[in-house]
Amino acid sequence: MQHAPNPRPVVLHAIAAGLATALVMWVLWWFAHHPSFDVPRPLTLTALVLVQLAGVTIAARRAARGSLAGAATGFVAAAVNLLLVLSWLVNQPESTEELQASGSTLHPNAAIVIAAYLGASTLVGAAIGALVPKRPPANPAPLACLAAVAAASFLPLLVVGGTVTSTESGLAVPDPVTTFGVNPFLFPLSLMAGDTAEPRVFFEHTHRLFGWLVGLNTLTLFVATLITDNRRWTKLATLALGILVAIQGALGALRVGEQSVPLAILHGIFGQAVFAYAAALAGMLSPAFANRPAFTDATFPAFRRRHRIALIMLGTLAFQLTMGAAFRHLRREGSPGAMHALWTHAGFSIFVVILAVALGAMLSKRTDDQAPAPATRRIGKGLMHVVALQFLLGWGAFIAVMMGGSRGPVPEAGAIAAAPDVPWWEALVATLHQANGALLLALTALAVTFTRPRRG
Repeated sequence: MQHAPNPRPVVLHAIAAGLATALVMWVLWWFAHHPSFDVPRPLTLTALVLVQLAGVTIAARRAARGSLAGAATGFVAAAVNLLLVLSWLVNQPESTEELQASGSTLHPNAAIVIAAYLGASTLVGAAIGALVPKRPPANPAPLACLAAVAAASFLPLLVVGGTVTSTESGLAVPDPVTTFGVNPFLFPLSLMAGDTAEPRVFFEHTHRLFGWLVGLNTLTLFVATLITDNRRWTKLATLALGILVAIQGALGALRVGEQSVPLAILHGIFGQAVFAYAAALAGMLSPAFANRPAFTDATFPAFRRRHRIALIMLGTLAFQLTMGAAFRHLRREGSPGAMHALWTHAGFSIFVVILAVALGAMLSKRTDDQAPAPATRRIGKGLMHVVALQFLLGWGAFIAVMMGGSRGPVPEAGAIAAAPDVPWWEALVATLHQANGALLLALTALAVTFTRPRRG
């Protein structure tokens, strides 16, 4: 007699797929409403619907119970997207002054729209799941999927955060938790996109929204670990990630409330460190880590050497990150230490490149008679490609910054209208350099994880 598949892994996979789908939709939404693009709303809505349908289809095809997976994926994606939809369902003032005077209230039909969106997403997901052919994964690992989504959600957060720093938008929203006195999820779309919107407010506010998304994904991972995993270390590791995310959010709020440059530097450094930890945790929860080859007496010294070099690389990047963050923030204060940090950061980049290429090559080649595991080989190749791009972006950012000069402290909310705009090319190169640096740090953390010696 054939038993029905256990619904718990199916639901967990669907939750991970729903969170991943929502993450892609959030990124698409952000670019569509970016002040440089301002894509027409019908085109944006069409693209978002197509992404949600694609996410539901992929999840349903890879699940043994397609209808359940499709329905759960559609519901989760829609529920997370409500955090953005609410900005459309409130009154749409023309200025922040009008918002502060009248507050933010939902449209009378908001409850109907919310129920219709959740219901339609669930029903359409179930229908797609019943119709598409199934291709269940050979080795389902729902916690690994949830951890991967949690780690991936840090990258857009860091990109938007880098945009905040590059465009001098860190103080565009005066209050540390709310947004001009209203719940951040009820901040009107009219003040984020369109002719009445202030670009710096868009960057700072959406950075906070992505922070909430990271917190939600991290909390989901922790709860799923408590329910489904009996290992003590996984519970402690996911709890630690949640605590680190909470600390990072508190640092961001304090940075705005205190208008503190040291806190701004610490916020930037700590955020990338938490991303690296999240990547390492996702790696440790993956089947590839559990199935990595055991080391023999003959190969143990070589793998231990790789691990040590990976640790040195991680420490080197931490120092490099500190110097870069110190320059970006101290430069606006006219601090004499800013140029010292810049030249140290630039000079040390040579050492980073050499280490990354050496480590990448070691991870990609055979050790005696043992070929590297596929995951280890991909990490090695990724290190070499990403560090090459980082080196080019670094010198591009150096040229852009030297040409741009210093514009003084970051403007506060009341002064952003009169503050000069940062040239788009300078902001773009600096943001890409920071985001790619975060990716390099995460890859190095994965290298440390996968080179941990394990005897057979």
